[in-house]
Amino acid sequence: MSARRITWVLSVGFLLVSCGAASGQGLKGEYFPNMILGGQPTLTRTENVGFNWGGASPGAPIGADAFSVR
Repeated sequence: MSARRITWVLSVGFLLVSCGAASGQGLKGEYFPNMILGGQPTLTRTENVGFNWGGASPGAPIGADAFSVR
């Protein structure tokens, strides 16, 4: 498992613990085309956690690598 994936898994785990259980509405994700949450998000989605994009991106215009989400 790569360091990036471990960081992502730990971040999502922390987010779930700190937010508590969602009431079926999902969590809002703001996706940035960089690794520093810089600028405005280029994609915003609200969905249940359970992401498996394989080698793909979370959605256009975000690339498969080098993005951040909050």
